[in-house]
Amino acid sequence: MWVKGGFSGFVFLVFFSFSTLKAGNLSTFLNARELEFIPKTQLAQVKIPFSKHLDVRIGIRFPERGQTPIADMIFLHGYGDSFANHTPFYDALAVKGVRGFGIDLPGHGATSGLNSHLLFHSLKTFGSLTSNFEMSIQSSSREQIPLLIAGWSAGGLLATKMISSSWWQPENRKPSGLILFAPGIHPKFMVGDWGIITKRTLTRNEKPPYLNSIKPRFSFLHPFFGLDLIRTGRSVRSAAAIDQFPKDLPILLMTADEKSDRYVYNRTSKAWLNAIRLSRLESGVDTPTIGVNFPGAFHDISNEPDGISAQSNALAATFSTSVVRRDWGQCQNLLSILNKF
Repeated sequence: MWVKGGFSGFVFLVFFSFSTLKAGNLSTFLNARELEFIPKTQLAQVKIPFSKHLDVRIGIRFPERGQTPIADMIFLHGYGDSFANHTPFYDALAVKGVRGFGIDLPGHGATSGLNSHLLFHSLKTFGSLTSNFEMSIQSSSREQIPLLIAGWSAGGLLATKMISSSWWQPENRKPSGLILFAPGIHPKFMVGDWGIITKRTLTRNEKPPYLNSIKPRFSFLHPFFGLDLIRTGRSVRSAAAIDQFPKDLPILLMTADEKSDRYVYNRTSKAWLNAIRLSRLESGVDTPTIGVNFPGAFHDISNEPDGISAQSNALAATFSTSVVRRDWGQCQNLLSILNKF
């Protein structure tokens, strides 16, 4: 086991084998004495052997100033993305005392190995890996704390599908809140620059805090995975899925500008949230179901300039503490200056 210093308060862990990611392995590490010596305000890397077939990188962002975590957050990244490209989001959580986790899904970021190619995977296998990852986190905790799930783009679609299906196992903690950044509920057929994912189509930020390069870049080279995204998007938008969606789950949906976003149809995400609201209203349930639009924002909302990144990440962090404390005062104050829908 080795530790290496770096940037912005993440801990990266490399695990081996998608199929053998089990609770005991991660909990052994998280409870190990070595954890005490890992810098809590720097990027650190830790390797733990699992198998020869898939090296899965995960990360942890600890709360600031040694705070005891009030909740865990699992963030699911987008297609061609890595959790390490969203440090401003994790930093905002850390200030509020939320412990953030991330995972580079197969074919993305620093995850590698013989079984890492997207040809071997679907959103369902990603959901299975995430479910196992959560059980590992859960088994390592000394006490149960609330769990929130966040997702951007394809990760937002994965989070939505996972929560409302059997992909999320009974052994998993029941999520206490869901945060979606421009989710891929209705992905566009031709994304980015004619099917090529580029920084300039993701964000107006000339120097986005991307610690990993875009991988994969060419969406047209993975047509089966693309069709899986489209099919899953249709399934979560169906009337049956909306009716079955957990009615007691607080939701925060943040959408980008419809004309500026070259990756997803944000208007469909808005319609989905309104359908969720109607379903809850008809059932007599008054669970927070919040929608905020950021005019002019490109697809990668949490890394956008002109204050959009700061506003969206602060809202996500404040929403998280509101869910945990069941006090929506601060969240409502922040929402009062944003473009709600």
